[in-house]
Amino acid sequence: MFDLKRGRAYTQGGGGIVAIDVVKREVLALWPAGCSSSHGIPVVDEERGFVFAGCSSTGGGVVLDANDGHRIAGYETGGGSALMGYSASLGHFYLRGDPGEPVAILGVCANGQMTPLATAMASDHGHGVTADDRGHIWVCDGTTGGLIRFTDPFPAAH
Repeated sequence: MFDLKRGRAYTQGGGGIVAIDVVKREVLALWPAGCSSSHGIPVVDEERGFVFAGCSSTGGGVVLDANDGHRIAGYETGGGSALMGYSASLGHFYLRGDPGEPVAILGVCANGQMTPLATAMASDHGHGVTADDRGHIWVCDGTTGGLIRFTDPFPAAH
């Protein structure tokens, strides 16, 4: 995932996030996520300065500071490998483990702390989560080969 504001790209690597300087094309740092192995495509909130990382077990996700990579907060949904989505306009982080049914809707405060808002139940398998700019969460449904759409009814986190 790219962070144009900071001129970086982020990818999962081992147990954390690899921060890459896109101009110099060099690795800046490996930021630990606090899990033994990372998983998923990192999610970035450029304006608020957050990078979200996923773990390969327990449906765990963390918020890292985009400037220096320190861990701000973490949350686990249970299940397997973390799948993540984010709505920058709402400041909501969507997290689930695959396999696993619950999709956590988490409000992300200005300081990066996460507050559970609700849990939506999806199918047990489906390797993808994303959010759109209209307040919807989209979750892959591996049992039908389709998508499940949830509406996020909560106000923006600040």
